[in-house]
Amino acid sequence: MDNTSPQSSIIKPEKMKIEPTEDEQIKIEYSNTDTTDFPNPPNMKKEPDTHTPSSEFVAFNEFHIKEEEPFVDISSESEEVYSSNMKQIVEEVDLNAEVQESSLNLEDEEVKVIPEDEEANPENQNPFSSFNESKTDPPEIIPGKKRKKRKLSKAEERALKQQKLISGHPVHPPCQNCRLKCSERVSPQIRENMNKEFWSLIGLVNRRSFIIKHVKRVEVKRRTAAANSKKRNNVFNYYLSDESGEKMKVCKTFFLTTLGFKANNDCALFNAMRDVDNETLEPRMDMRGKVKNQDKKLSRNNAIHRHVNSFHPCISHFRREDLPSRRYVSNELTIKDMHADFTEKYHAYRSCSYESYRTILMDMDVSFAKVGIEECDTCESFNKHDPSHDRKHLAPDCDTCYKWSIHIKRASEAKEKYQSHVAEVSINLETAYFTADLQKAVLLPKMDPFKVVMFTRRLLVFNKCFLPLSPTDSNTKPLVLLWHEGIAGRKEEEIISVFYQFFLEHRDKKRIVLWLDDSYAQNKNWKFLTFLVYIVNSRDVEIESVEIFYFEAGHNCMAMDSFYHQVETSIKRKGKIYDFKDFENAVRQPNSKNFNVKTLTPWDFRDFKDESSSQKLKTLISKPLMNDIKYLKAARKSFTLKYRMNYDERMDLAELDFLRVKVMKSGLSKPAVVGTYRGIPEEKKKELVEKLVEDMPVSRRDFWYNLPVGAVPDLIDNNE
Repeated sequence: MDNTSPQSSIIKPEKMKIEPTEDEQIKIEYSNTDTTDFPNPPNMKKEPDTHTPSSEFVAFNEFHIKEEEPFVDISSESEEVYSSNMKQIVEEVDLNAEVQESSLNLEDEEVKVIPEDEEANPENQNPFSSFNESKTDPPEIIPGKKRKKRKLSKAEERALKQQKLISGHPVHPPCQNCRLKCSERVSPQIRENMNKEFWSLIGLVNRRSFIIKHVKRVEVKRRTAAANSKKRNNVFNYYLSDESGEKMKVCKTFFLTTLGFKANNDCALFNAMRDVDNETLEPRMDMRGKVKNQDKKLSRNNAIHRHVNSFHPCISHFRREDLPSRRYVSNELTIKDMHADFTEKYHAYRSCSYESYRTILMDMDVSFAKVGIEECDTCESFNKHDPSHDRKHLAPDCDTCYKWSIHIKRASEAKEKYQSHVAEVSINLETAYFTADLQKAVLLPKMDPFKVVMFTRRLLVFNKCFLPLSPTDSNTKPLVLLWHEGIAGRKEEEIISVFYQFFLEHRDKKRIVLWLDDSYAQNKNWKFLTFLVYIVNSRDVEIESVEIFYFEAGHNCMAMDSFYHQVETSIKRKGKIYDFKDFENAVRQPNSKNFNVKTLTPWDFRDFKDESSSQKLKTLISKPLMNDIKYLKAARKSFTLKYRMNYDERMDLAELDFLRVKVMKSGLSKPAVVGTYRGIPEEKKKELVEKLVEDMPVSRRDFWYNLPVGAVPDLIDNNE
């Protein structure tokens, strides 16, 4: 090796600031020293020699080499390879230097020391080879800045999708008591091989080709009906191949379960045999997502949107804040009926399939208002986000799994606390334990579907129930409060007025415990918190304390769901609900003796105000988030609330001081009575009278004729 330093003429690029390590300097010294003096390379882990390499060597070797990398022996044959690599790098650096506008003097160049935490850390990479490939400066790594996660490439996504297909279609149990004795003739290993071969095929067309090659269409051997009969003329024979390629006849169940399908799911089989080109005997091209006329598809989708909106889906009472986009149609309808009506009215889109209509309906976030069925959106998102992540196999790096684990833990804690309160009912006689909820959207009148009634804006009815925790509690009865949008709406002060009527019914109780839905619109706003302070300090009741427990969202009281299910069943049995009095009777009918049912009037509603101090809320050191509060307590002679973020009674309560100073000094005054009907829009009443009243009995018509009107929005599609 030549001891002269060819690097002395190198001009260092301005951006190259990577310093050599100690091991690298030793390599350079050794490579430029007569190797006859060193029969073996020096130990890289020992302290380097006191000889200091010249600046030319330091400038040339500004490449970062990890100390953990093994030392490369260059004593004999490796020396020539190492020298050639060095020469190649020198030539490339020379090329880079010629492009520079101004050159730097190598001796005057100051060697910059880079901290270890800013150094790049390429694992298992040769720094020289990476430089040769890129021919650019190494990327700058900013300390403390988190790198964004790279998305999967298309090839990786396809591979992941294929892996999910394989794992989601294992071999199922074979047929039982089959006359072909499939399980005896075909070994489990052959079944596994056939399953792997089938699902390793990429694309629907290839998998259909596999089915076509192993299924044979034959004519029926014996016909018991006429030749022109509608009975089938062909049957299918199914075959599996062994190791030698010989085909063995098996039954349909055995064939499907071997390929990973359920025994009763033959859709893939018949779809493959149906879409066969008669000339080539090959499956036709997969046309999914390849619609030629996109304008026609868009026009059809718009028509479906118009048709769905013609049913006037309305916003739910208690979920309008949590899910503002979710709307509900009457549970008298089904998707099948809606699709049939669409194909009948829109002749140009008669070919629209049920599945296409259903998909667009779901995309519109329209659901059916089934009383007694509550949806948990967190659990629904968890169930759909990844098939490989389930309750027993949570991914530690998955954000959805982490949120769901916290969510389900809180739901379990709430359930345990709820059950402990059920056990306390018979012990604490001075305490009233209740749960309360508002029924989902109910529309009147309820008449025969698919008449004009289904496409008319109907009257919105409200049903708020306060149910005791224990059905064996003889001291307290359930309280059901009813009203419709002509009397009052569902604003915060109107919902609070319903709570006020409940407290008046139980004014002699010393302590009231309520389990409520975790809804900000009803039970967690500042106006409701102001009301809690007012009612517990009011002279209208003897209550000493009110305690509110909040369910985890989507996991409400099953007893309340059961009650509303009874209401729905009673409505279905009654058949037709023409007016508000019919609805009231349907609610009373299931438990007429055990329930207190009361219809509210405008004089039962009060104008409750929000007396919270915005200045106090801004200056709170630890302002709680409403969604995190799980327990609230209001006590007499106190104008602050106590709260907790969990259900553990061992944890200390935090104080919430939120009322205005003026209110805390003078107290909360009794709100004024509303005393006037809200009414409904005049156009809505006119539509109801013209389209529906004529089909009602004469005894029910007066209710609709006397329905008050007002300059108010329609609550079906308004968030008021």
